[in-house]
Amino acid sequence: MTAYVLIASQSVATVNLVKEATDGRDYQVIPTTSSSLALFLSQKNLPDIILCEGNLADGTGIDLLKETKADPELKSIPFVFLCPSKDLAELSRKTAGLGVDDVIALPIEPGNLLREIIPHVHRRLSTKETREPETPE
Repeated sequence: MTAYVLIASQSVATVNLVKEATDGRDYQVIPTTSSSLALFLSQKNLPDIILCEGNLADGTGIDLLKETKADPELKSIPFVFLCPSKDLAELSRKTAGLGVDDVIALPIEPGNLLREIIPHVHRRLSTKETREPETPE
């Protein structure tokens, strides 16, 4: 079964890191640079994990987290922040109690990133409810 990874980041390097970490595995990476598009793509694709950086083109990762956790269809999707190691403590404090599943410090090696996200993806896949694909109108 293909696992869908939505990555919300303005950084090409971070998107490439996620692609490299999942390369050769049954993962489909869905990149976006904005909060609004990330929310839309999440609602459309129901990814198995959302990886997000703090600043997006039209908002913050915390805004996206709040919107995702407020949506009944999206709230069970694991939400993981990727942030510079120097900002780890502050971001962990800001997201406490908001439903974030993990905060991973950057830089990180692709193999280590994969090891960090696999448990979240497996948990999601084991409990995921399926729905009929949306039909284009």
